[in-house]
Amino acid sequence: MIRADSVRTPWIIAAAALLAAGAAPARAEGGRTLLRWGGEEMPIPYYIERGGAGDILDGSDIEAIQSAFQTWEHVATGRVEFQFAGLIDAAAEEEIASVVMWLDEEWPYDSSFVAKTRLSYDPRDGRILRAEILLNGRDYRWSTDGDSGALDVQNVATHEVGHFIGLRDSAAGGQAMFEYILLGETGKRYLSDADIDGVRANYPLAGRDGRGEIALRVLRAGAAAGEHPTGIPAERFTGICALGPARGPGQAAAVVSARDGEVAVSVIGPGGEAAGEYAIPAVPVHPGRIRAVSALDVAGDGIRSAIAALARAPEGLDVWIATTGRSIRLPVRGAEDVTAFAPLPPGEPPFGDAVAVAGKRRSGDVFVSIVRPRADAAGGITLEPLRSWSVPGSSGVRGIAVADRVDGGSEIVLLSRTPAGGFELLSWLPPFSAFPLDGRPFQPDARAAAAALTAGGNPLGIAAVHGGSPAIIVPVAR
Repeated sequence: MIRADSVRTPWIIAAAALLAAGAAPARAEGGRTLLRWGGEEMPIPYYIERGGAGDILDGSDIEAIQSAFQTWEHVATGRVEFQFAGLIDAAAEEEIASVVMWLDEEWPYDSSFVAKTRLSYDPRDGRILRAEILLNGRDYRWSTDGDSGALDVQNVATHEVGHFIGLRDSAAGGQAMFEYILLGETGKRYLSDADIDGVRANYPLAGRDGRGEIALRVLRAGAAAGEHPTGIPAERFTGICALGPARGPGQAAAVVSARDGEVAVSVIGPGGEAAGEYAIPAVPVHPGRIRAVSALDVAGDGIRSAIAALARAPEGLDVWIATTGRSIRLPVRGAEDVTAFAPLPPGEPPFGDAVAVAGKRRSGDVFVSIVRPRADAAGGITLEPLRSWSVPGSSGVRGIAVADRVDGGSEIVLLSRTPAGGFELLSWLPPFSAFPLDGRPFQPDARAAAAALTAGGNPLGIAAVHGGSPAIIVPVAR
């Protein structure tokens, strides 16, 4: 429902109703302008009202709301990011741009509605200026533990965050944006392919017009040293990783994209030249579900001979190990927050078979971990943490790589988003055994501003190629 308010900007009010076509962007009055946050506002800060749900006393409702926001920013083919700004008192809610709150005493809408999202926007371009998610604590009980007689916080919040970013209700079941909800329901915690397509339509990687291709931007010592087109549409991009000498001249980078039911790997040589393309059998997941990709040495001979794609499934995370001719699916445990990963060099005890991973916890802090993958009794992989530390001054991770150094050693390089919205390269030097064990903040050994990354595109990942020079992937509008 759309209505005009007395303030300068109109409001659009979206709702979830309690009752037994795909997700699509909402539009401003007149039906032409899409409602969405501006790219310059990423990551979008949001607050949660202090106190939370009256039925929940252990703080799990706050974590559930944060999980709902993270669900939408984990869409690989879209460009939307959030930053949890903290808890806030009710008296300060009018002074901030976005907030989630429970209304326990007065609910200004029909009691059949369990939640409302109110968006204030500029009618000239549809840019969202303010968002409020209201949860009905007067008429319904809330829970986070699967109580069949209560509303699941994360389930409802995931639906409302879809409205928060400008998506409308769907009339089709099986989607997070389906307009009706049941007590005890949890299915909306997970995005359907249609929900993912809605994010990509409203927040395309290549900018507001949605048109663009992936280009490989090569940086040396933090400065741009060249840019090379790949011909890959931005909407197909799923990741970048480093390959060994088997797939190109010397060490090479691989741009991984999804198309026509298969994963395609475009190999880029150390000088940025195209060095070939090969297809991998179907990894049957929507490309927007892929969290990260990496190259693996499956033969143990130092040659990167397989692609690992970490993808979100309703049951958790899966890793697809794909080589030319076949692919294997393995469930992964212990990696819910992973957004990037890269193998460490072999032969560095005790981390010779470990993997460096990075992500963002619900608390909002970014972390890097060194983990050892282990086969488990259930036929999957369990990630055993060996070292973990939080990253000061970072609000998000776009990629992680292990780079060769001129002295023959290696370093972990992180492509990090700053709280101000820019990017920088952070690096940590071995010995990895000296890193913290308990997640304490750990300052990088080197920090380089990466202003060259954002000129003409949106940095999406990082791979260390050709003697430690990070190769940055940027979608460039053509």
